[in-house]
Amino acid sequence: QRMPDVVVGRPGIANATIVFPVGVMWGTFTDRKTDAIMVHETRVSEQQRTNYGFSEGEAKIVNVQKSDYDPLSRPQYTKALEAKKRTWLPPRTFSTSHKTGVTVTEPVYAGDGSLTAVLTLDFDVAELSKFIRKPPLVGARTVMFTSNGTILANPSVPIPDIATQEKRLLRY
Repeated sequence: QRMPDVVVGRPGIANATIVFPVGVMWGTFTDRKTDAIMVHETRVSEQQRTNYGFSEGEAKIVNVQKSDYDPLSRPQYTKALEAKKRTWLPPRTFSTSHKTGVTVTEPVYAGDGSLTAVLTLDFDVAELSKFIRKPPLVGARTVMFTSNGTILANPSVPIPDIATQEKRLLRY
């Protein structure tokens, strides 16, 4: 029930997930039809995904579907384990929205050093651009990009439709 709180009202955050080493993932997503923030629970062992909506603060099952998605094999999980600390993944186009985004991932360990979970946050470049539109200083302009030149956020120029259509990243 608290997963949407991580996303709602947080500039640039598109999705949040928590993946447990037993193959269970909880994650937020935006329903394409209603634009509502929803939560899914994926269970690898059951090959099942359950989608939840929220009504009056209560989580309600919207649907249950078969799914062969394995969060334990995804870069968001494997790269966090390799790094053993918070790490940023390279920019990519998101699989559902086809928008450019960047993901930060971090493993969480118990006191005995065993893995408890891996947390991720996906940031939407278009939303980051809106957020940095108001400069901290009069006359200043902010552009966010990676060390290899991939543009993450630019408030002065709209993201060209061609980048979304071609499912590619923008570079300076």
